[in-house]
Formats: sequence, C-alpha cells, structure tokens
Amino acid sequence: MALHALAAALAFAVGAAMLGLLRPRPLARRPRLEYALVFFALALYPIQPLTPVVTALHILTFAAGAGVLYLMRSRPRTQLPQPAYETRAWLGSIIPLALTAGLQVINAQADILVLGLFRPSDDVGVYKVAVQAAMLIPFGLQAVNVVIMPYVARLHVEGDHRRLQRLVTQSARAILALALPLVLVFVFFGEAILGLAFGPGYTRGQTALMLLSLGQLVKAGMGSVGVLLNMTGHERDTLRGVAIAALANLVLNFVLIPPFSLVGAAAATACTFIIWNLLLRRAVWQRIQIETMAFPIRTA
Repeated sequence: MALHALAAALAFAVGAAMLGLLRPRPLARRPRLEYALVFFALALYPIQPLTPVVTALHILTFAAGAGVLYLMRSRPRTQLPQPAYETRAWLGSIIPLALTAGLQVINAQADILVLGLFRPSDDVGVYKVAVQAAMLIPFGLQAVNVVIMPYVARLHVEGDHRRLQRLVTQSARAILALALPLVLVFVFFGEAILGLAFGPGYTRGQTALMLLSLGQLVKAGMGSVGVLLNMTGHERDTLRGVAIAALANLVLNFVLIPPFSLVGAAAATACTFIIWNLLLRRAVWQRIQIETMAFPIRTA
C-alpha cells in the first residue's frame, strides 16, 4: 500500500512538472470531466485489488489530475463575451411572417375547398389541373425574389433609395418578361394543352385556366411587393394585406362558385391576386416610397 501511494505521489509530481512546461491557455469552461477523473481514481483506490493494472490506472489518472489542477491555477482569469439576443425584435418579425405563411395556404386552397362543397369531384379535378398549370407562371417571380432579397435589405439600410428603385423596377420587368409568354400560351392554346396533356374531359377547364393566368400576370406585373415589405421591416403590413385578401377570397368563392362553378372559383382567385398585390404595393409606397410595378406610373 505504501509503495502504491508513493508511486501515485511521484506520478502526480511528474505530471505537474511536465504539464507546467506547457503555456496555459484560457479555458472557456471549468473542466468538470477532469475533476471527475481525479475523484474517481481516489474513490476506487481503497476498494480495488492492488494489481499492476489498477496501479497503472491510478498513476495515469493522478498524473492527468495533476496537470489539470496546475492549469486551473495558472490560467488567466478571462471571461468570454456573453451573447446578446434581441428576442422581442425577432418575435416581432417571426410571428407576422408565420401568420402570413398560414394565410397564404388559405389563399392557395380556399377555391378548391369551397368548390368541393358545391360541385362534384370531377369538377374539382378539372379545376385542380388548371390551378397546377397556372402555378407555373409565378416561377420567375419566386426565382427573382430569392436573388434580390439580400440586396433589398442592404440598400434599404444604406438609405440608397435611388439604386433600390432601379433594382425593383428591373426585377419587376424580368418577372413580367418570364411570366408573359406562358400566360399567352395558356390564354390562346390552353384548351389544346389541357386536351393533349390530360384528355378531352379536361378541356372545359380552359376558361378557368385563362382567368387564373391573367390573375398571375397582374401579380407578376406588380413586382416583389411582399419581399420589399418583409426585407425592410414591415412584415405587419404584409400580414395585413394577405389577411384582407384571404377574407375576400373566402367571400368571393362562396358567392361565385355556386352559380359559376369552375369559372367562379377562378375569378375569385384572380380577384384575390389583384386585391392582395394592390394592397401590398400601396403599403410599399407609403412605407419606403418605392414603386414596385414593372412600368412605374409614378417615380420616387
């Protein structure tokens, strides 16, 4: 027992001396794991059989503990900077954005759901095809929005409204240029496309496809209204406009679908696009004096 204790003490001293040669560095946390190793070895020592393996384990553990204790005593007393979280500001942005996303789901599905309440399932199927075809039109809008988001935020923070206006106008024209050819195809050849792609039974969705396409064209011509509001700190204006549009969408669908079926659903959705984008365009002008349309009718 005395020999083992002596060996452990020598190992402790050697470990401290060797690790003392190292340059201590600031530690970001207290090494509780190393403390645990030291006390683990101390706790095991009286109860384990005195075998060479156990002795070697104690020697290594005491050596490690010696070095840790030395570092703890010699390390500089520095404090790491504490992170700062602007919780209120983040919640002020996240909650309106989350609610806006939910209302957009209502806007996207209200026509199909209400149509299913009043019309048979085959009408819903035909209309669903027209909706999916029209959803190809705003692809350019979505792609351009992803690209311009950081530039909108930066130019707004810098206060460079002249460059921001030029960016918004050019992006709106690009969105319109990408949307217009597909709209023309659907308006003039929609019936043939539906017949070739899905069969003769779907050609009666041509009028609905035309109305949805025209609504998407107006949406494209209005530009990136939602992005401008969201990236300049006016998420609540986006939420307000989308909420009004969602309410109008439900009302229009219940009014127009019973007498006009597919055409009523498409007309209600197209009107919703126009209401939504007009409200957001007005909010953009009031907040940051930027005209969002592809061909501005007024200048900042």
